[in-house]
Amino acid sequence: MYPRGNQKCIKFVYYLKMNVYVVCLCFISCSLARRLTITGGDVAVPHAYPYQVAIRINDDQFCGGSLISANFVLTAAHCVNRENLSLDIILGAHNISDTETTQIHRTSANIIVHEEFDDISFQNDIALIKLDEPAPITSAIQTIPLISETQADDPFTNEYVTVTGWGLIKDVFNPTIKDISKVLMVLNGTVMLLDDCKKYYDGDYFSSIVYITNNNICTNGDDQKGTCSGDSGGPLVWDNVQIGIVSAGTGLCQIGAPSVFTHVGKYLDWIKKYVDV
Repeated sequence: MYPRGNQKCIKFVYYLKMNVYVVCLCFISCSLARRLTITGGDVAVPHAYPYQVAIRINDDQFCGGSLISANFVLTAAHCVNRENLSLDIILGAHNISDTETTQIHRTSANIIVHEEFDDISFQNDIALIKLDEPAPITSAIQTIPLISETQADDPFTNEYVTVTGWGLIKDVFNPTIKDISKVLMVLNGTVMLLDDCKKYYDGDYFSSIVYITNNNICTNGDDQKGTCSGDSGGPLVWDNVQIGIVSAGTGLCQIGAPSVFTHVGKYLDWIKKYVDV
């Protein structure tokens, strides 16, 4: 259930337990959002992650984001990098299929996409959404602090991290399962050595579609878990601060493919041009 756009279909052959799987993966090469899938996550405690934002886009796409001030949501550039967007920004939600009393809806007054975002390599995959009205701060709606400047270059290798979202519940080996989770999901993982992530994606099958640089963070896909488990644009959190944004994904959590994030620390100066954080 990918949005319409220019797509490249890439055959990926992977040997697992003496069987051969051929997976046809679709990657969006324009400015449309890549859809990432829930694999190995758990249902979140309701409103335990009050910074989490749901973003409905033109009624045909879904992304995540994080509230970083009363006026701004942080998300991925590939979610909002096109014209004539209609955004329904949902704050304070756990079950997005219900009209919960904690929920507040906003739309965008302005969308700021990083000026060097590349919709082929997905580098500089970061954007800000200015809300049309400030978000009220409640027990279910709160901001999340960003990583400090003193740790902006930290690779966070081997650190324990959390990602949240309402990603598609979809298995690439069973494409009939393609519903968005109604409730917020959470996944805990570990940041992997960036060089190992680069080596993984430098292979013949991935080198032209997933680019890894020092502006990224990767988490491993051990136990068939990965941040294809969260929505594009959702937050990667370490020690109660946001360090990443869900970015590129291969859809291959089932075979242990690393998940890729935008490293927020590398973009603090850019964020602070627009937001007082």
